[in-house]
Amino acid sequence: MSISTKPEMTSKEKITLLREKHQFIFESMSNPNALFFPKMAYRPHGKDELYISFFANELKREGDIYTEFVSRDYVSEDSNRTLWMWRYNPHWEEEYETTEPNDLGHVRYLVPVSELVKVNLPKEKAPVDPFLSFGDELVEDGGLDEMTIRDFATIMTGRALSTKPWLNNLITGK
Repeated sequence: MSISTKPEMTSKEKITLLREKHQFIFESMSNPNALFFPKMAYRPHGKDELYISFFANELKREGDIYTEFVSRDYVSEDSNRTLWMWRYNPHWEEEYETTEPNDLGHVRYLVPVSELVKVNLPKEKAPVDPFLSFGDELVEDGGLDEMTIRDFATIMTGRALSTKPWLNNLITGK
């Protein structure tokens, strides 16, 4: 689902709206004021890969920068609304190519999209099922990747064969 913005919205309002989607991630990382600059990914003339570009004033903030791929009008171009991070590089002035100066004399620094790191969503704690509570011990359910053959046999046979006491108790009703 792409974010829709009204044409009469300012760029700042559009960026605020884009940021709202990712704010819980920033907060879960204890970085509620994370640097977030939505950017357009494009292939500059003569280049073989995609780039995004940052202005010097964005890079001078000396921190990791989070981004989402958008159009020129700040409309998300990713239906998954993927959040990307550029890890701060203190040598950005020497290591990144620049664009030609714009009308105001500002250049942008070209950062290859391949340098961006996909930010994974934080794992939210699943609510504890009261049926998996044994005395004072609360047990969180594991994923299928944590199931052993013993666990599977316990479930299929209804016998306490698992090395997980909570699963044996669940099966035997103790």
